[in-house]
Amino acid sequence: MNLQPLADRVIVKPPVAQTHTESGLIVQQVDRDDLQFVEVVAVGPDVSEFGVGDQVLVMESQSIDLIYENSKYWSYHDNQIIAVKE
Repeated sequence: MNLQPLADRVIVKPPVAQTHTESGLIVQQVDRDDLQFVEVVAVGPDVSEFGVGDQVLVMESQSIDLIYENSKYWSYHDNQIIAVKE
């Protein structure tokens, strides 16, 4: 990714929303307050607790939505990251 966040910003790739099951059932839209694990794709220079490639737990409703090179990303301050998956 050619986008470098500043200061304590973290950019993550949101999960792909599944709209149908393999058998064809429609999956309901999830609430925007749901907690989700996402992959970190870029970190600012002030971020030291996790890095690119880590899976982190975030609340989707706190994100800033970004579109960069036709892909969707979410941006957070590092203190909005709830946990890191080990």
